[in-house]
Amino acid sequence: ISFRRFWPPRNGLGSIPVLVVCNGMPRAGSTLQWNLVCELAEATGYGAPIGATALDSISQDGVDAASRGERIYVVKQHDVWPGLIERVQRNEPGIRVCYIYRDLRDVAVSMQNKWSRTWEALLQALDEAVTAYEALVVDP
Repeated sequence: ISFRRFWPPRNGLGSIPVLVVCNGMPRAGSTLQWNLVCELAEATGYGAPIGATALDSISQDGVDAASRGERIYVVKQHDVWPGLIERVQRNEPGIRVCYIYRDLRDVAVSMQNKWSRTWEALLQALDEAVTAYEALVVDP
């Protein structure tokens, strides 16, 4: 991963602050992805994690403030925050999304092993994950 290509360059005029959203299906490796992005942000001095949280749990004002801050902030989520879709579609400079994808069969086995879900609950969780993926990655 090259932060110099992913993040806007720092220059005498300042840099464009970024809210990095690490997103992915549950049980797809999103925690590993989040940890790697946080490590890179901290090691390069570009930013710091906000926390492993769904964006629904922080206010819209909090998201806006983070995307306008002086550092890069990294957030992990599985759901798609509704305001994120519009920002991605408008190609706003303050938002970056890292999406991790894993074969649905692997996700299903991992979910079943971790949570022992019923077949119906497993299908519903997979359907929700695919819907979030399509909204964030395919549609924009």
